[in-house]
Amino acid sequence: MRADSRVAEFLSSSGLAPKRIQQAPFLDLRNFSSMAAYRAHISTRTRKTRSRKRRRFEEKNGAKNEVVGEGKRAADLVKGTLSIKRKWFEERNIVSRAFSDPRFDVFMERMATTNTHRAECVVTAVSFDDTLIAGEIGFVNKDTYVSHVAAYDVTHARLSPGVLQFEDTIAACFDRGIKTIDLLAPSDPYKSQWASGSVDVYDFAVPLTAKGYVVAAVKSAWVQSALRAGVRILPQRLQQVVARVA
Repeated sequence: MRADSRVAEFLSSSGLAPKRIQQAPFLDLRNFSSMAAYRAHISTRTRKTRSRKRRRFEEKNGAKNEVVGEGKRAADLVKGTLSIKRKWFEERNIVSRAFSDPRFDVFMERMATTNTHRAECVVTAVSFDDTLIAGEIGFVNKDTYVSHVAAYDVTHARLSPGVLQFEDTIAACFDRGIKTIDLLAPSDPYKSQWASGSVDVYDFAVPLTAKGYVVAAVKSAWVQSALRAGVRILPQRLQQVVARVA
């Protein structure tokens, strides 16, 4: 639960302590009057670097930037983005329960195809020669955009496709009158470079059975951190074995 939500306030006032606290970075677009004003806020060096990489990308054959609403094209881009993200996880021996479950793909593609839900799905993509090199799946609710899944093809890392793609996301948010871009928890370094602030996110667990108490203990922050640290110090081959088993 986000710390600024009514549910988190209620749970905290009830004396329930969170099992883990993370930070969700966000970009407050109300600090800028336009995309041009936002770019002027960036350091000269960073602005020039991004402009140079965008020119290099645009020189590629079939270079294409897209911001797509719900429909078949959005569903196709969702599928491609999830594929790139899954490949990125596999190369780093990272286990994700969500991405290991095929229902996740089905759900996200359905969200991108239909328009019967309150949160509108928006997909931002960067590609050339009809090959997706970066994509982002996000949702718009009222005046907030939530960046849910972002991925880029590491084979094209020199072009910084993820940076180009997220600049397109920001520009599209300005065009739509979005006030806040929520980058969600955890607060990874690549998110912090875009953020203007962050908000705490609480993980609550209320055990009701013996099994529940065990699960709550394993879900505690220090146990999770210890498990991750233990895996990281293993040799690369053992990390791969652990990842496959998990």
